[in-house]
Amino acid sequence: MAPGSPDLLMCHTCGTQFDLPSDQPPSGCRICDDPRQWIPPSGQKWTSLGAEQSAGHVNNLAPLTININSNSALDAPTPTSSDLSVTTSTIPDAFTVSTTPQLGIGERAVLITTPHGNVLWDLVAYLDDATVNAINAHGKLKAIVISHPHYYTTHLDWAEAFECPVYIAAEDEEWCSRKDEAKRRRFISQETEEILPGVTAVKVGGHFPGSLILHWNNILFLADSIVT
Repeated sequence: MAPGSPDLLMCHTCGTQFDLPSDQPPSGCRICDDPRQWIPPSGQKWTSLGAEQSAGHVNNLAPLTININSNSALDAPTPTSSDLSVTTSTIPDAFTVSTTPQLGIGERAVLITTPHGNVLWDLVAYLDDATVNAINAHGKLKAIVISHPHYYTTHLDWAEAFECPVYIAAEDEEWCSRKDEAKRRRFISQETEEILPGVTAVKVGGHFPGSLILHWNNILFLADSIVT
């Protein structure tokens, strides 16, 4: 049996899962009705994880790469974009997780592997057996950390599939759309929370009152919390 709750309602636009049967949709999605999200011109559309598992989606794991701007030429009095050179660097021990074809708003997650266990930063809505196997192949997932409600999606299904806690900000609890009967959620109430040794969530607010960033290995994962 595929992981997750196949018959629960899911917003096709943002991927948020609700404690409602897929054939009993409400008048709207509370995430998409919020000004920080959107409703497509075609109107609200609903689906379920089970329907999407039959639709040919694939979650792809790939090495995490970042673009590095060289500022060696920035000694000039008025540097311009032409003074910069961009190089691509692969980050060891980290992988992106993305869904093809796109589901939701095109969320991307990052799998961070450490000697103390692994952490998944942010989330994609789609989940299947292949995804569980691919992530487990890199070691035990110890925690999921989600930056803000646009990535909450199917987080309780993920937490159940990997038997791990999911960390979100206490300030954003009101945006949770399912009851946590298994008590998987961990609400971050302080400014910083060490998830595992060397992996720390930092609450910066802004996009949402509890918006989080993640610090690991001298890298900051910003999500939508800080504009760069």
